[in-house]
Amino acid sequence: MMMFALVALTSIGLLPSPTRGCEFSRAELDRYIAQYERKCLQKGHKSTIGCPSEEGEISRRAEKKCIKMEEELDDCGFTCVEDGNWSSFGEWGDCSNPCGLGERGRKRDCDNPKPANGGAECEGWAWEWQKCWLFDENCTLVFDGEWGSYGEWSDCSNYCGAGEQKRERKCDNPRPQNGGADCEGEAWDTKECYETAGCGEEWKPKV
Repeated sequence: MMMFALVALTSIGLLPSPTRGCEFSRAELDRYIAQYERKCLQKGHKSTIGCPSEEGEISRRAEKKCIKMEEELDDCGFTCVEDGNWSSFGEWGDCSNPCGLGERGRKRDCDNPKPANGGAECEGWAWEWQKCWLFDENCTLVFDGEWGSYGEWSDCSNYCGAGEQKRERKCDNPRPQNGGADCEGEAWDTKECYETAGCGEEWKPKV
């Protein structure tokens, strides 16, 4: 048997309406709701106040009576409240990387049922993710280049006075492979130096 939640604007005595007012007592209204569920919702009537209904065919005459009942329920401040519920997750999508480590996702929708008439949204996330790995004999891995460590500083370019020293690093940690990107930045690093070892005994620094 179908179950649905009904919410009233007030819960005691005669329930007022902004226009005509509710003509049912609380006990009468409870019986009227049960009658609406049995004669309309369980027979396939598509509710105009957001109530879930079962599959079925209903006559045009019965349909008009159900709409009239809904108008009277609406006058009493009642409507169906339905919280959202998640459907099952769909299939996993393709791996983001066709060759190597990647990620894939799958999605679920808040439509089992959808929130209706102020019902709560589904809690949690619509997407779920997991790592994936694809590799076979036809797979070519692409590696971007990364810099190795700098080598030793060179000797000063001038043995008597101001000069320059250099050191080099190589794009080999790893090297670019299969179309991977080259290393960014410069391979050479420089700094100033000053030597006096080759100046001779008579050399004197400038003052």
